Amino acid sequence: MATWLNVAEAHHFFATEYEAEERVTIRGVVTEVRYRNPHVQLLVMVRRENGEEEVWAANTVGPRSLPRRGWDPDTVQPGDALTLHGNLGRDGAKRVWIQTMSLDGRAPIYPVGRAP
Repeated sequence: MATWLNVAEAHHFFATEYEAEERVTIRGVVTEVRYRNPHVQLLVMVRRENGEEEVWAANTVGPRSLPRRGWDPDTVQPGDALTLHGNLGRDGAKRVWIQTMSLDGRAPIYPVGRAP
């Protein structure tokens, strides 16, 4: 049975870019913050087990929704180490839709408004 939450998650952007059932956790350092519409985006440098680095694009809801969830334009800055948990990008893209964000051991932020 579908709920309003399932319908909201079926937004065209999410459905075309991310896997609803596949989750990933990445740890890295923020290289760029794009705090603007339509979706806030972080570029994160992730070091793989073999030592190679790769850039991941981490996206979330628009900037008007984030302050009431504990995330404002100054919350994340380039150079910040963080851990992200979210939905994996489709087709092997190094992309994640942020469900949970933790900075330097602080309490997690849930940008989509709920704990996973």
